[in-house]
Amino acid sequence: MKKNGFTLIELITVIVVIGIIAMISFQAVTSKINKSKERAYNVQVSNIKDAAKKYMLENEVDDPYHLNTMCISLSTLQKKGYLENGEIKNPKTNKNYDLNKNYVIVKYNLEKNQYEYSFTDICVNDEIIPASKKIIEQNDIKITNNSAGLYETTDSYVYRGPNPNNYIEINNELWRIVSIDKETMMMKIINLKDNLMQVPENGFIEELNEDFKNGTTYNKSFKEKINTNSKWNQGIVNSLESSLTLKSIEKQSNSYNTIGLLTVGEYIDASLDKDCYNTNNCSSYLSTKTNYWLLNKTSDNKSWYRTSENKIFSSVANSQLYNIYPCLFLKLNTQIDSGAGTKENPYILNKKTKF
Repeated sequence: MKKNGFTLIELITVIVVIGIIAMISFQAVTSKINKSKERAYNVQVSNIKDAAKKYMLENEVDDPYHLNTMCISLSTLQKKGYLENGEIKNPKTNKNYDLNKNYVIVKYNLEKNQYEYSFTDICVNDEIIPASKKIIEQNDIKITNNSAGLYETTDSYVYRGPNPNNYIEINNELWRIVSIDKETMMMKIINLKDNLMQVPENGFIEELNEDFKNGTTYNKSFKEKINTNSKWNQGIVNSLESSLTLKSIEKQSNSYNTIGLLTVGEYIDASLDKDCYNTNNCSSYLSTKTNYWLLNKTSDNKSWYRTSENKIFSSVANSQLYNIYPCLFLKLNTQIDSGAGTKENPYILNKKTKF
């Protein structure tokens, strides 16, 4: 009688099939376990970042200009009561975190106007001192109008006089610092290099900004340093008044662009003579040997301009060939590496600044 049984080949086949099934099952189980660990880790990180957000809201944080990189350790969050005390285990590795060497990095996103949080085991506190703050601290702020220098006004710091130390070098070209806005702490700069131009059909501002965006006047390195959504006060000016009155009028209408021009109020404010608008002879470092256009217009659509004799007039701008002196705002995170603001030793931007 013939005995029934498995041949060697059949046995090997069965073993191989069982092995494949076991391998597939093992991979499926392993994948499921890893996904579970990943989900647990993500939930944990989310809770840690939420704790850091609460810490930022409820504690006084030294980041007045929203430029610093801050490292909040797990240890700090525990000591302040935002995380439970005790060891914290990484779900993915099943090992405890080093509470003093694992951090939430907090950095402000200037474009989104909000803080962003990330969890890491490498973090370096980075304090950025804006160039504008450094300049204010280095200068002896003037009070009375008797010498050239930096003066404090209601809403800004402005340079006045025939030759204040307000030179700044950008990409091997000299600019002059016009003012520092108190609210934003950004510096407005002007390039007094002659550039004759008639009023274009689409207007000065449109033409200048189109050139900045698509032209060849400014290279990439320069553009990285410039704030591209700056506020320009261009309210209607019908007559010469004190700089304080004019600046108030100019604020009544504004636009947001990369490039603008000097306003009538800013030109008058640069003079040491507060009443120079009465004589229409406001001399300062902004007094060049040529005529140049200003930003504001009159209610009957005339354009204001400054003459080589330090006079300010308005006229229908259609055929006059006057200079254009572009004004820009430097980004807030601009840092100064060296310099004293003189023509021979201008302020030099920090090349390590990340724009």
